[in-house]
Amino acid sequence: NLGGTERSSLELMRALKFRNFKFHVLSLNTIGPLKEKMDVNNISYIGFKYKGFWGMPNLFKYRKSIKEFNPDIIFLTGISFVGMISSLFLAKKKFLFVHYHHLGVKHLIIWKLIYFISYKVFDKIFFVSEFIYDEAKAIYPKLKKKS
Repeated sequence: NLGGTERSSLELMRALKFRNFKFHVLSLNTIGPLKEKMDVNNISYIGFKYKGFWGMPNLFKYRKSIKEFNPDIIFLTGISFVGMISSLFLAKKKFLFVHYHHLGVKHLIIWKLIYFISYKVFDKIFFVSEFIYDEAKAIYPKLKKKS
C-alpha cells in the first residue's frame, strides 16, 4: 500500500537498475512497506529512524553514510530539509524530485525557504505533475531555470 512518493521512487530505482546503474538507497526514514519491494528487486538500502525537529539530530549520521558511498549523483525524492543539508558538497550532481502539492501543507514562508535552499543545493528540480510545478513556480519563480 505504497504512497505516490514511494511508488515513483521504486519506479526510478527499477529504471536505474534496468540501465545497470550502481546505486544505494539511503532513506531518512525507516523503509516500511517499500522494504519488501526493494528486497524483491535486489535494491540495497539503509533506513534510519527519523528523529527530532526536521530530522536534524541525524544530520551527521546521514552525511557520514553519504560520504561512505562517495556518490557521483544524489537523487532526493521528496523535500527534506535535513536531506538537502546532508547532501551539500557530497556529489558532483544533485537532483530533487517533488511529489506532492503545496497549498495547505506548509506555510508559504516555509515553502519559500525550502525552494530558496533547494535552488542553491540542487542542479535540477523535477515535479511529478504540471499542477505541482505551477504551484512551486508561483511560490518561487526562479525554479523555472532549474526545473
